[in-house]
Amino acid sequence: MDELNLFLGLGFSGLVRAEVVFVVAAGLTLIFGVVKIINFAHGSFYMVGAFIAYSVVRIMPASDGAFWVTLVVAAAVIAAVGILTEVLLLRPIYARAHLFQILLTYGLTLVIADLVRIIWGTAFKTISPPLLFSGSLMLMGRSYSTFYLFVIGLGITVLISMWLMLDKTRFGLLVRAASLDSEMLSTLGINVPLILTAVFALGSALAGFAGAVIAPSVSIDPGMDVTMLTEAFLVIVIGGMGSIWGAFLASIIIGQVFAFGTLLLPQFAVIFPYMIGACVLIARPQGLFGRAYH
Repeated sequence: MDELNLFLGLGFSGLVRAEVVFVVAAGLTLIFGVVKIINFAHGSFYMVGAFIAYSVVRIMPASDGAFWVTLVVAAAVIAAVGILTEVLLLRPIYARAHLFQILLTYGLTLVIADLVRIIWGTAFKTISPPLLFSGSLMLMGRSYSTFYLFVIGLGITVLISMWLMLDKTRFGLLVRAASLDSEMLSTLGINVPLILTAVFALGSALAGFAGAVIAPSVSIDPGMDVTMLTEAFLVIVIGGMGSIWGAFLASIIIGQVFAFGTLLLPQFAVIFPYMIGACVLIARPQGLFGRAYH
């Protein structure tokens, strides 16, 4: 029984980690799949979302309503930042090599990091989970945090929502068409730049949303963007660029490997996900669900 409880606990921990990484990676893979931009500032958007959540909770009266407001405000603010970034900085260099895009977005991460230190300082910050999710729930004889169950449910909700949007709506049809042949779409009279801006805004909003969601359970600090960006890139490498389902599966793989690796070989747990990524790149360079590029 002890072994079963340990197994369930590790699996649950890995699933929580996976869902947060998935929401961030979903936005990153959507941006790359459609806009074809390698956005190194995506982790910074996640970090700013967490700091926005901290500020909103500090301003608003202590209540469960403050948490829900943080999710909306963080997503909206980062979406607006994404729009400005795409229109003012990235759109002029779409025709240039990826190196220019990498240098620009990497430079943006440095700017955002300094702004975060100026506005919020360098000290670690924390906020409490909403009272609604402060308890626990008994499942199969084991106690699980209701907040972490909420995070898992939210990640699954994001997956289903994005799948429905991309596969069942006209906007999703235009997004998929833009990812395949934006020039042809433009000749049909579709405003392709507007679609690219909307996609970049949506992907950015997901990063800010993820930061606000996880803020009550982590230490909020100016360095939290690096770890998340690294894991998000690893997820899209394994899952495949532009694949939402691939990002979801890869997130679960990474989360579980890290959780169980921490138990079995804690000194090597950090490198196990990268070993999987390397194996996928060797065996299937386009990722598990990605398209092959020639």
